[in-house]
Amino acid sequence: MLRTRTKANRQGLNGEIARLGVSPVDSLQIFQTSIIEGSKKMESTHQPISHVKPIKNATVHTALLVVAVWFASAMLSPALQVNAQIPLRVQAKDFVVPATDDQGRKTTLYGKSGKPLSSGLWEVEGMRVETLRDQKKDMIVEAPHCLFDSKSRVAFSPGELIVHKADEQFSIRGQGFRWQQADSRLIISNRVHTVIRKGLLGTPASVSPPSTRKPAVLPRNDSKTGKTNALPSKSETIEIDSDYFEHRSDVAIFRQNVRVKDGEGNLRCGILKVVFEASGSGAERIEADENVVFEQDEIRAMGDKALYIPKLQLVTFTGNPTWKIAEKEGSGEVLIIDNKTKSFRVEGHVSVKLLPDKMIPLSWLSTPSPSIAPAQTNQPVSILGDVLNYTTELAVFRGHVQIIDARGGSLTCGVLTNIFSEQDGKLSELVAEHDVVFKQGETSARGERALYQVTNEVVILTGNPSWKIGQGEGHAEILIINPKTQTIRAERNVAMKLFSQAISSLDLSLPQPQGKSHSQSSTNQEIVIASDSVQFKASSAIFVHNVRLTHPGDSEREMTCEVLAAFFVEPGNMLDQIIAEDKVAIRQGDLRALGNKVVYWVPKGLMELTGNPELSTPARKYRADKFTLDRVSSTFRMKGNYKIEIERGSIGGSARLAP
Repeated sequence: MLRTRTKANRQGLNGEIARLGVSPVDSLQIFQTSIIEGSKKMESTHQPISHVKPIKNATVHTALLVVAVWFASAMLSPALQVNAQIPLRVQAKDFVVPATDDQGRKTTLYGKSGKPLSSGLWEVEGMRVETLRDQKKDMIVEAPHCLFDSKSRVAFSPGELIVHKADEQFSIRGQGFRWQQADSRLIISNRVHTVIRKGLLGTPASVSPPSTRKPAVLPRNDSKTGKTNALPSKSETIEIDSDYFEHRSDVAIFRQNVRVKDGEGNLRCGILKVVFEASGSGAERIEADENVVFEQDEIRAMGDKALYIPKLQLVTFTGNPTWKIAEKEGSGEVLIIDNKTKSFRVEGHVSVKLLPDKMIPLSWLSTPSPSIAPAQTNQPVSILGDVLNYTTELAVFRGHVQIIDARGGSLTCGVLTNIFSEQDGKLSELVAEHDVVFKQGETSARGERALYQVTNEVVILTGNPSWKIGQGEGHAEILIINPKTQTIRAERNVAMKLFSQAISSLDLSLPQPQGKSHSQSSTNQEIVIASDSVQFKASSAIFVHNVRLTHPGDSEREMTCEVLAAFFVEPGNMLDQIIAEDKVAIRQGDLRALGNKVVYWVPKGLMELTGNPELSTPARKYRADKFTLDRVSSTFRMKGNYKIEIERGSIGGSARLAP
């Protein structure tokens, strides 16, 4: 529908037409007014093109737009120029006017009728212009009705304009047009529709190299085409619709409700602007502005502006760009798509959201807060960073990287690399580097590098890894975290310090001879356990091989064994029990205790030695089937086949023995 204009606008146009000596035609008035208003809109600022499919047909979409605009302007211009060759004051019917332009292109103008309306103004009915290339019909321009002013070199009409290739490779049509030869300006004011066949442009081999890998997130859906001589189907063409089109000099603009669509994706925006190179060899840049939206299958991208550089094959989105790929979505300040490498880059306040099952688990030992509802545990995981580089093989986040889940778990690092599977494109490995920190509640772990393997569902932390849990903190050479079983295993040069609040009642000192006190036993409650490896859960820690328990600042007390298990209870993760096995040895100054197993009930202060236990001092040695040491009463009991050996001359005061 042509737009309705104001009375004032109609009067202004009536005057212009009256000056030319032509009776006012209402439809012509309406068209001229729409042209004036459309021209005013050209003063607005234009910004760039967008669509988000980084790994597919961005080049094809934009290049086809260039061809559409070029044909509409370059081929239409010489055709309209030949109108001036019609003799003045002579009415022509069924005329044919051949012509040759400066480039040697042959053009023939056909018309059903042409008559002069005033000096220099002609009315042409049934206009048809055909251009030839290599003696074959190439481009056809049709206008059922138009006016041509030979003095001002302007052709215009409120009617339809059609431009199309003879082989149906390309066409553009619209309602109401104006062409100005002086500045080579073509305007189509309503219902602009452009169709172009995809095969018209051959995609360079460097743009779509064969790949042996399946894309990670953006699968390629190749479709078989029909015969080469068949009419183009919708799946073989790209269509461009807009409410307004203008081409002038080296700039072509689609305006108002611009839609670009084909069988693979759709692009929408308010303004689509093409700037051509001065040489005429192609587009220098293509810009889109005003609510740019691209959609393709599960892919959707939006932004305020975008810019496409054909030579570089780069599309740059600005103005709060966002995208969504299936269940993944993201945003940033700048989005750059590289069609050569099938990759994209996001800069500034990068944010990506994924479902929890698509990312490394962050819930290990800590119980989620009671305030977190069960439904929140399936909420998206957020990944933040300064920069994101994405290809079909890798997604790399850099700069202040942070992963946060709904249960309060987090991961921070300098660089985060997602590695996708060759088979199905899903996440196979995740590598975090540079000051890596995992945290959830009271549980944390840090190191220089973390590797998450999806197949075995474990996280391997290296680079001087350390950890902190409710019971204590430690370090080792390797830290292996299994989120599924909620266990942490440390290996090689393990050392773990238990917090004082967890061991407030722990005292591993042995009974002393009468009259002697236990130095530091009641004031220094910190202990450090070293071993070759340790595995702990929320309520236990098991140390294996070369286990050594010491008291910092007290070199007189230690315990060694091959296996040591520590058990903790709520509230406060208090140490409840210690079990040591295999070559157990306890040293306290000159006192020694040996056995194959020690069980210590920490709150009771009760220790039990079994497995051929032996207690000795320089002067005495005790053997039995079982020793029970009571820290509360400072006594110990010997049960079953006990034996006491005393050095001659050493009988005197000693700790009280209870048989």
